[in-house]
Amino acid sequence: MTPSRLLPVLLVAACAAFSSCSRGGDAPRHRTIAGLVYQEDQFFRFVLLGMHDAASRRGAELLEADSDGKPDREIQLINTYIARGVDAIVISPLSGRASGAALSRAREKGITIVTYNTTVEGNIPAAYVESDQKDLGRQTGRAAREYIERRLGGKARVAILEFQSQAPEQNMMRVSGFKEEITRGGAGRLAGRAGRAARGGYTDGAPGVRHTLGGERGGDRRERHGGEERSSERTRGRLRH
Repeated sequence: MTPSRLLPVLLVAACAAFSSCSRGGDAPRHRTIAGLVYQEDQFFRFVLLGMHDAASRRGAELLEADSDGKPDREIQLINTYIARGVDAIVISPLSGRASGAALSRAREKGITIVTYNTTVEGNIPAAYVESDQKDLGRQTGRAAREYIERRLGGKARVAILEFQSQAPEQNMMRVSGFKEEITRGGAGRLAGRAGRAARGGYTDGAPGVRHTLGGERGGDRRERHGGEERSSERTRGRLRH
């Protein structure tokens, strides 16, 4: 998802938290919002920019934190914010299942939960902005297949660089969608799969790779707030060679 399109999406998520924090008939008051990311990259830097912008517009205090891709740290941070009594938690959960218990506890304490990029099972979030991870994989695979057909004579050996150690559920869905498209018509033949370390290192997987395709976060995006859900399409894929 490009920065120009990302910021409005994050404003939707953050502003949903601020509006949900208002109690009927309550006088305006200072609100505290916890904004959680799970790694430091360009995507999450823009996430935090969107949160800061929304917080400053609403006169709220933003507490930002990074779980560093570690489920135990994510739980620890959520428990800390429960104890502090924040008004809302805006988070991209590491797991649709495992992250739910801590966020459910926060919700039971009256804290508004807003998820973005990923979400959790059940009705825990008051609002979410979620990418379809499998669709993102399909679109990335489609862009790679078209490049192979256009520039590489229609055939290529393809190595997949994964992020299994960081977000296994998202990784599985993206790889599945990518493989559906890259192998369509026999354009791409899978040569190997490599894993990405938690903080930027790469495992050698397929020597001799000459072209790389970077799939940006995006895909078909789903939004829900106040019981209303809508979808919009986001197609991304960027080739370097």
